[in-house]
Amino acid sequence: MYATSVETTVYVAPEQVGRGVGPLLYAGLFAALEAEDVHMALAGITVPNEASRRLHERFGFRPVGVHERVGRKFDRFWDVAWFQKSLSPGDKDG
Repeated sequence: MYATSVETTVYVAPEQVGRGVGPLLYAGLFAALEAEDVHMALAGITVPNEASRRLHERFGFRPVGVHERVGRKFDRFWDVAWFQKSLSPGDKDG
């Protein structure tokens, strides 16, 4: 049922943030996905995270909702914003 949907994630080492590494990683990931039978890319972003939001929007993702207090890191629960991007040619949000 969900075989043509993928969750995308890239992690950048703290010392590399702001150096263009995230866009390079995502460009490579989406280039690789072009050869796959994938229809929809999904991304969860712990919020607030303005840099990650901008990165995803730059790559054509759109926000679709927020799950409250579902992500845990640094011994704390966080809200996670969900974004999606169609990978099918001709889709209205692709």
